[in-house]
Amino acid sequence: MSWHDNLEHLKNTISGSITSCSFVGKEDNRPVIVPQEEVIVSPSGVNVGDYTTNVAFQLARRVGLAPQKVAETICKNVIDLPDSIEKVEFAKTGHINFTISARSLQDQIAIILEQGSEYSRQEVGAGKKIHLEFVSANPTGPLNVVSARAAAIGDALARLLGRIGYEVTKEYYVNDHGRQVRLLGESLLARLKQARGEKAEMPEGGYQGEYLSEMAAEIAAAAGEDSPQALSAAAVKKFISLHRESLDGYGVSFDNWFYESKLHADGLPQQAMDELTEKGHTYQKDGAVWFKSTDFGDAQDWVFRRSDAEGSLTYHPIDVAYHRHKYQRGYDRMIDLWGPDHHAHVAVTKAGVAALGYQLDKLDIIIVQQVNLIRGGQKVKMSKRAGEFETMDDLVREVGRDAARYFFLMRSMDAPMDFDLDLAVAKSEKNPVYYVQYAHTRVCSILREAKEREDGFYLRDNAAPDLRLLVEAAELALIRKLNYYPQTVRSSAENLEPHRLPVYLAELATVFHKFYAVCRVLDSENIELSRARLALARATKTILADGLGLLGVSAPERM
Repeated sequence: MSWHDNLEHLKNTISGSITSCSFVGKEDNRPVIVPQEEVIVSPSGVNVGDYTTNVAFQLARRVGLAPQKVAETICKNVIDLPDSIEKVEFAKTGHINFTISARSLQDQIAIILEQGSEYSRQEVGAGKKIHLEFVSANPTGPLNVVSARAAAIGDALARLLGRIGYEVTKEYYVNDHGRQVRLLGESLLARLKQARGEKAEMPEGGYQGEYLSEMAAEIAAAAGEDSPQALSAAAVKKFISLHRESLDGYGVSFDNWFYESKLHADGLPQQAMDELTEKGHTYQKDGAVWFKSTDFGDAQDWVFRRSDAEGSLTYHPIDVAYHRHKYQRGYDRMIDLWGPDHHAHVAVTKAGVAALGYQLDKLDIIIVQQVNLIRGGQKVKMSKRAGEFETMDDLVREVGRDAARYFFLMRSMDAPMDFDLDLAVAKSEKNPVYYVQYAHTRVCSILREAKEREDGFYLRDNAAPDLRLLVEAAELALIRKLNYYPQTVRSSAENLEPHRLPVYLAELATVFHKFYAVCRVLDSENIELSRARLALARATKTILADGLGLLGVSAPERM
């Protein structure tokens, strides 16, 4: 039985068992029914079984009993237990734990080898479409390391969500309109004049980075004239091209590049403003138009149209218009990964969406927190406008694509992270990505040796090894960890927490190294056991390679 069948059967078993219980202390004699979605069964992660449920805690208050007593009663009334489950017992904590039989664990090896990367394929999101927007950096300079973190996370999320059945559209929102783009053009013009010996001051809030000086002549040539508008248009085009190249080298691609200028060309921000006004969600104050964001849970109202002569829009209604457009495209769910400087914009954007009548439960806006680069124990200074920053390209050149992606992915995105540049290039087990990749290369080395030797380890025909020979604690521990892989993929995707997968891979590598240390894989005195262990090694290789692939990290065969 597959891991998924095990879980679904267990959920049905628990629900049926609860229904058949007679709980002393209930207010009436009606059966206690727990909705299926409340029956939580998951890998325990500790030495008390392979799966655990906390359903006794959910029932305790309803039936007026302690969780331990509820768990004991359920265990005594277990019905229709899957054949794969060897034991069910309750703990003093009130948890109910299930242990998979050795035979069922052994069977998983054959399933993994047969299904390969399809072992974790699921249809949870079948028929549902997800819009995933990430990176979306302003086209005013090279991509920096925060964008690199967002790119790694967004791309891994897309792969994970696709693995469990969702149709994912990856979109990059290009901010090619507004104040930042205008400042870019004015900054470039000042650079050009200074280079010609003319007196020119940088605009307030302009871009100081040396990268503009280096590119000013090239951009000016492409623009064909020295006006701020022409320069900004040429610069945006140049930086978008550079962004594409950087992302391509990082292993990240997008299905759509959506330009803000198109929103304005189609009049969508004004349409959103008109609709908000018609619905009574705006008011005028001090010559400006304000949005009643507090009516939808925000801490303050916001100016949507300025009091300047042009009556220009702030960026908030533009964001609302963009999300209105997303909803109109018919996605079942929309996920935005925003940088740390956009934290204050989340509430007003959601308020605008709600004011337009759209379902907020379809929209997730997640902040990808700041990155601190550490070299030699010291922080690397980063400031795009001052020109003192580490670009994505710099990072990839220094530590490599694999290390960059893996390091960003092994930490939760909602917390700031310190990226240790020295550790990322270390060729030792202290380097997390090296440690996991080394486990994969070690399996490859074992398999190569087995194939080259003449003592019959390598199965050259369709004969299956006797997996029943795998009974050692280290062997079963490794199989158990492999068995948790599909559940890890699913939980990583459903909870939008791709960092769960690197954690799992590190644990799998550790369990494999322990297995390798105590179990002799190639033993000339026991060919049949060696063949079974080789099958286990191949299954481990399959999962390591597939997991790394979902992270966008390579699985080398030699290091």
